[in-house]
Amino acid sequence: MTAGEIAGEVIALLGGGGLGALTGVLLVRDRLRLGHEGVVVHGFIAGSRETGRAQGDQLYAPEVRFTTREGRDVTHLTMDRSHRPWQAGRPVVVRYRPDKPEDVVIGDHVPVAGWFLITCLFVVIGVAGASGLVWTLAGHG
Repeated sequence: MTAGEIAGEVIALLGGGGLGALTGVLLVRDRLRLGHEGVVVHGFIAGSRETGRAQGDQLYAPEVRFTTREGRDVTHLTMDRSHRPWQAGRPVVVRYRPDKPEDVVIGDHVPVAGWFLITCLFVVIGVAGASGLVWTLAGHG
């Protein structure tokens, strides 16, 4: 491998890790903003949609319906997920951003720790991959 190819691989690994980290940081920032600026109101589960699979199990996202403080009716999928369909008609507390009511979560708090851990994971993968590649190509591995 030439020096240029090595540099390209290192840049690709760091770039991938950096892009993942940036995405994670932006998601964490949005979740923190929702937690600090979000408005808590009562709503209900309007329905449930299949969103994908995790470990072979079907995942479902709730569609919530609520009225903003300004009187606007909103129906939107949340980022919450469950292995069972959500019960339509069930009352829930939701938190939404006043400037973007479609950014909504069920509950009066916003979980951030998971997003932070995913961001850290992308950083570690990018740095470890680049370091391992440089170590191996330098003849140490």
